[in-house]
Amino acid sequence: MGAHRSRGGAPEGRGGARLTEGTAGDARVDRVVPDIPAIDRALDYTVPSHLEAAVELGTIVRVPLHGRRVRGWVVAVAARPVAPPTSLRPLMAAVSAGPSPELVDLTAYAAWRWAGPRTAFLRSASPPNVVEPGPSPEPDIAVFPPATMALDLPDAPVRLVVWPPAARRTELIAGLMELDGSTIVVAPDPTESDELAGALRAVGR
Repeated sequence: MGAHRSRGGAPEGRGGARLTEGTAGDARVDRVVPDIPAIDRALDYTVPSHLEAAVELGTIVRVPLHGRRVRGWVVAVAARPVAPPTSLRPLMAAVSAGPSPELVDLTAYAAWRWAGPRTAFLRSASPPNVVEPGPSPEPDIAVFPPATMALDLPDAPVRLVVWPPAARRTELIAGLMELDGSTIVVAPDPTESDELAGALRAVGR
């Protein structure tokens, strides 16, 4: 089969963090959970050099297993192989980006906590469509010019503003919004929601 996991050897790892700098010869060794509920364990595979940049923790990959090509999730990178290097098979392809490292870790806990197959949680945590594998892109963050505050606010992590119910709140909301990133505004009715949205779009929000 070219893949093996010892029942009493090296652990799979929580979240698949780098257990050790594992190699088989010159190849990196990653641990993969195949998408086969009947095989609820992780298997070791070598990572070909041309796939190393695309394969990271959580990546959905294609691996050989029992003469078939099956998909699986990388749950540990650079793991110490517990089988002879000559018996390890290489990954066949990087298919898609998968769960984040935090979610990979959570799937291990959830499977233990509810005594279920880890593949069920990995499937739920994976994107429904193919996403280009590899390092996650840096998010673009818009930065907006500061707006004039309608009143002076106290310097506190949580602040309550009392505002006349008949007065328009557009200027107040514009002053309360963050200068970068996103802000969630909950309006009490659709009419005010549309008014606020239109006013904020007009200033580039």
